[in-house]
Amino acid sequence: MLALEVPQREFSERRAALRERARERGFDGLLIWSRGGPAVDYYGNVLYLTNPFAPISSAEPDTERWTGRAYSALILPVEGEPVLVVDLPEFEREAVDIEDVRAFMHVPEGVAAALRDTGLDHGRIGLIGRHVFLATHERAIRAELGGYLDWEPADELLDEMRSVKSDAELTLMREAAEVGCGWIATMMDAAVPGATEGTVAGEGLRFLAEHGGLPADIDIASGPTGHKLKSRAAIPSWDFQRVLEPGDLFHVDGWGSIGGYYTDTVRTTVVGGDPSPDQQRLIEAPIACITHLLAGIRAGVRCSEVAQRGMAWLIDHGFADQWPAGENGHGPGEPVNHFDMWPYFGHGIGLGIEPPWLTLENDTVLEPNMVLAVEVYLSVPGVGLAGFEENVVVRTDSEPENLTSGLRPKWWV
Repeated sequence: MLALEVPQREFSERRAALRERARERGFDGLLIWSRGGPAVDYYGNVLYLTNPFAPISSAEPDTERWTGRAYSALILPVEGEPVLVVDLPEFEREAVDIEDVRAFMHVPEGVAAALRDTGLDHGRIGLIGRHVFLATHERAIRAELGGYLDWEPADELLDEMRSVKSDAELTLMREAAEVGCGWIATMMDAAVPGATEGTVAGEGLRFLAEHGGLPADIDIASGPTGHKLKSRAAIPSWDFQRVLEPGDLFHVDGWGSIGGYYTDTVRTTVVGGDPSPDQQRLIEAPIACITHLLAGIRAGVRCSEVAQRGMAWLIDHGFADQWPAGENGHGPGEPVNHFDMWPYFGHGIGLGIEPPWLTLENDTVLEPNMVLAVEVYLSVPGVGLAGFEENVVVRTDSEPENLTSGLRPKWWV
């Protein structure tokens, strides 16, 4: 279990607010689904509402003895008491304020029983967590209910709640950002001539483990692969054998969970600390772009307006070709810049990578206490790819609080 330092009453308040949203949508109840284990993604829904975390890996295939390991579910009727279904009873019971907690080796069977016991076996159900709601689990639940399971996607109900952080969550996110800064700094300091990309990642993993963190991913690229987001399309994605050489363009993007809450930052430098004029201009460009973006982020501004501000900066500073015109297809081995893959300037963070997305199409209005990872990668042919990312808290009447300001932007000064 991840023992979140959130007052217990806050979990019940969250469930009450979500229940009211479900009632307004005409649902009889909600099925909230999450995946735990070491993957460090998609665990946030159930954790946000109840507190326990499923530690077993979802990589274990279903067998005749168990089904749905690492998955957990909250059954939240609009009228009546909730039921929490977990795969193991190994959590601190006093940290959970739900009376009816059931541990099942066959999680879908347990969920079906809970739906029946709460009267939702023939109700209109909103499903939250459909990204990890496997077809095999749906079929198993439906079979237990005699073929009935009437659900509709309802992720946005909880996404909107999770995007605005409580004071307790902000405290945890400040702590996560502090650890995240140390994690990235450790890897940047390790990126010296003669080290390997594997050495760099290893030093970062050691630091992160010692400070209560677990990575979701580490993007490293250097030298001949410095125009890519990742050195390899392989496992691991960093080239653990590649020796760093003086003058190599090098970037690292690390994101992951510290005690449940995310950190996500990018820094770029040149190995040996002596960038060429072209390298320095490239590295400084995303720093300047993000600095410009942060000056325009505050409550009441739309995500699309932030993205428009970013696009205007790119155009004004000669990076207009970062925005693709026409088809985005590429042949194997061709350089792909950041905006060819998905034009955006960042995203929300919390118990994972979350909405809102800073894109031209997203008209979500920023609210106080949203936490954003504001990022950009920029490329110059023949020079490479450079990225920069900061984690910030949205404020009402001022620029955002920069949680990662302790991580210096330039590593050669």
